[in-house]
Amino acid sequence: MESICSRRSVVALLAASLFAGSLTVSSAARAETQLKLVEPDTLSVVAQIPFPLFMNGTPTNITGGLHYDLINAIAKDLGVPNVKFRTVEFAALVAGAVSDYDIGIMEIFVNPKREAVNDYTSCYRRAYNVAIVPKGTAVQNLDDLKALKWGTQPGSAGQDIILNYINPPGGFQSYPSIAQHAKEALKAGLINAIIEGSGAAALMSDPDFASRFEIAAKVTTEEAPDGYCIAMQLPKGSPNLEAVNASLKKIMDAGMIEQWQEKYGIFSPPQDIPTIVLKRIR
Repeated sequence: MESICSRRSVVALLAASLFAGSLTVSSAARAETQLKLVEPDTLSVVAQIPFPLFMNGTPTNITGGLHYDLINAIAKDLGVPNVKFRTVEFAALVAGAVSDYDIGIMEIFVNPKREAVNDYTSCYRRAYNVAIVPKGTAVQNLDDLKALKWGTQPGSAGQDIILNYINPPGGFQSYPSIAQHAKEALKAGLINAIIEGSGAAALMSDPDFASRFEIAAKVTTEEAPDGYCIAMQLPKGSPNLEAVNASLKKIMDAGMIEQWQEKYGIFSPPQDIPTIVLKRIR
């Protein structure tokens, strides 16, 4: 185990060194990078805060997380000295109804409807959705999924799957967030299933919750059998997209995304659960 950790440490140090070097190289070109920001010398970022593992802490005291680290690395590479975060509703952001921001980051998966009203970076990771149900609940196929009473968050990948792939006869309940509101509804027995992606690890890290509920199946679609493309969002027509994508590529090439996923324990679905691949039905 010690040798494995040592090798990981060496890899991490090498990646960090390479990334730091790329920042130095990029600094020479910053004068030529004409960013158009909402506020001078400030990267204005909209996010969901808190979002465990991705935006830890509170809106006024963010303590870390993959999204937090990624945004700060991009700001550093772009030569922007300040970063300002504010929290907004997910559904409003992906609908193109939020203004006065430079980058939006919320584990947003890209689809044609969203691309029509927003711009998106390259994918920085892929997310998988899982069904979380009371322990002992059978979840093996579409019929099992249809029989469940679902809770979801408006505008989320889970809502898309429930609406357009499962279409349960009993409908579903919408909640402002999965991590808080839908979780409490599940615990109270108001619903008996949620679909969650990246936030599943945070849910299952709660000992009381994990003692009563389990990840029963991975739920994917024919269009995205290997998971959803997760990207950062920019306002439609943003002149900053090319520069942000260039910074993102450096960060990914340096292996920083993988390091942050390991650092924060970002979710990867269990290997011993069924995978249900769904076909769009409407």
